[in-house]
Amino acid sequence: MNNKKMEVWGILNVTPDSFSDGGKYFSPAAALKHAALMQAQGVDVIDIGGESTRPGAEKVDGDEERDRVLPVIRNIREGSGVPVSVDTYRADTARAALEAGADIVNDISGICDEKMAEVLAEYECPYCLTFNENAPAKDDPGSVMERALSFFAAKSEYLISNGVKKENIIIDPGIGFAKSQPENVRLIKECAEFTKTGYRLLMGVSKKSVTAFLCGSQAEERAEATLALTAYFALHGVDIVRVHDVSSNVNIIKTLNGVING
Repeated sequence: MNNKKMEVWGILNVTPDSFSDGGKYFSPAAALKHAALMQAQGVDVIDIGGESTRPGAEKVDGDEERDRVLPVIRNIREGSGVPVSVDTYRADTARAALEAGADIVNDISGICDEKMAEVLAEYECPYCLTFNENAPAKDDPGSVMERALSFFAAKSEYLISNGVKKENIIIDPGIGFAKSQPENVRLIKECAEFTKTGYRLLMGVSKKSVTAFLCGSQAEERAEATLALTAYFALHGVDIVRVHDVSSNVNIIKTLNGVING
């Protein structure tokens, strides 16, 4: 761990069916209240999503997604200076969100929309690129790091060749997206390898099934396992963690910084 501060991105799902907090912040009023709480707790970015990405989640169309996220983005922007990320794989939603005041696009698809690069180049905004092979899990932990690094090299080259600035690219190994648990664990364990790419690194493991897999716990213990991983990431050069529980994750990072950097 060095003197840089690891950022905490707070998850704000305006969905009825997300795996951890589905329905809790579905109304704009509830979402805005939770955003204000996260800001008070020290969040660096609020990441707003309008479609659940959990396995088996119901798909929504772009109009519905935008109806969910745009009012929340506008409301947060009107009352707060905290940066906002939109969690979407649709270029049309990304454009509308940026017009509404969002600052960052977080795309879990690995660029499935061919128009996305055009939007990113036009708005010159940060973009989180997720390692998502969009295929059944290979259950091959022996090759998963090589596959991930090759994926990031190819996709980042594509983005840069289409006008996206290198410094605006953030990479996310995509824990849980079409990966076996041994693959997830290897990506977590070797996260420091991704910091050598020259891109900022985001790790999103908050309350995912890998946390239960690692400690043999049930869902109610996943928050504690998430904190353990946040500490691990802070010690291995990760730039950003994306979490549900802002306060506890901010505090563990502050504690580590206090001990190591005085």
